[in-house]
Amino acid sequence: MRHRCFAATVETIVQLVAKSRIVLRDRALRVHAYGDARFFARGAAWCILASALMVVLGLAAPELLVPPPLSLLVVTVTLATGFLLAAAVVWLGAAWGSATRHGALRVSDALYLEGRGRRLQIPLAAVQRAHLRRRANAITLGTDRGVVLTVALRAPGEASRLLDALAQPGATAPFRVCAYLPSPRHAREVITVAIGFALCLIGMFVTRHVPVALVLGTLAGLSTWFLARMAGWPAFSADLVVGRDGIALRHQGKERFLPLSRIARADPLEGGISLTLTDGEHLRIFLSPPALRRPAGSLTADLCTRRCAHLLRALHDHLHAQPEAAALTPSPAADVLLARRGRALSDWRAALRAAVTDDGGTYRTATLSPARALEVLEDGRAPLDHRIGAALALAPTRDRRAARRLRIAIATSASEDVRAALEQAAEDELQESTLARAHTATGEP
Repeated sequence: MRHRCFAATVETIVQLVAKSRIVLRDRALRVHAYGDARFFARGAAWCILASALMVVLGLAAPELLVPPPLSLLVVTVTLATGFLLAAAVVWLGAAWGSATRHGALRVSDALYLEGRGRRLQIPLAAVQRAHLRRRANAITLGTDRGVVLTVALRAPGEASRLLDALAQPGATAPFRVCAYLPSPRHAREVITVAIGFALCLIGMFVTRHVPVALVLGTLAGLSTWFLARMAGWPAFSADLVVGRDGIALRHQGKERFLPLSRIARADPLEGGISLTLTDGEHLRIFLSPPALRRPAGSLTADLCTRRCAHLLRALHDHLHAQPEAAALTPSPAADVLLARRGRALSDWRAALRAAVTDDGGTYRTATLSPARALEVLEDGRAPLDHRIGAALALAPTRDRRAARRLRIAIATSASEDVRAALEQAAEDELQESTLARAHTATGEP
């Protein structure tokens, strides 16, 4: 319970501290929700693909299908027709049924639409497309969730300012973007043609009827291409999080964390960045899916370029801050006082509470000031044990400024496992299992 309260407190502080980068007041806004239409279209594609497969299987081995293939075919065709009609109705409703409303658009840690007592929040990383409608003097923003937002503009430079605000990282939260790892060129088209051709050959062998085989192969190929395009396959997509301690790539509940100590350099690519790790591995990351890569000059390409620039700047700030961060590197006293050194968790906690204090030490005992402990916690290059030890020592602090710095330092960690360990330490509820997962994520012993 206390852990959830702490997380809520962190989120509240982040929202309060983050300043609005741009505010467009009293604007004509239109929100089109195409997400449901995409859902029904995806269902229709699956039904069409299943129909083609059942026809081939029913003709080749009818004894395998019960009820008879014709009954199954009728069901799947009926479902496909229903899904297509539903997708068309929902799409038309989203396109023409959205009324123009007046409200405000604000960009800070997220994109907010406010008006008439309502508030819509859209993550900045979800915005992937942008298009300038010159005749209507408006900009259209598209998200990966099927939401399309149209905002009226008044000044010539507002579109550029809005794109820059959408591309910037937050000051009190990790920089989050949707990233895509490269796939072989035209892989989707090649696989689609291969599947369609294979089913066409099977259909010709089974039915001995060329037109039927061509229709089955075409339907299967088009359905496969549509489903692959909707899912972004075969491109590998992940959430890219850049924090003060490194980079995290998250995909389907799994995370790969790259501490700053493992990143040798970061270079720009067209539409992305290239990371060179200390072990020689090269990682190419793109910030827009292949289907949305537009020629230079489009607003979508401009948004991607700005995100790449801000991402590289954030990485360079961390990577090239090493000389200045030398002063923040734990001193011998911090090494001794904050490190666990094989002690039990309870003994480590008790020793930290006695060692981190505003009272000066004596020639017999050494102490560490809370301000110095905060510096260690905020240093993403410091060893994990030192940062967690600093959070444990600062857990009972009542200084509001120190508590705010503590929570922001934790909220801006890229790794979920490291952040969970720091949160539990700051709440004095650190568990061995959580600490072990954090060590596994960072690769530290």
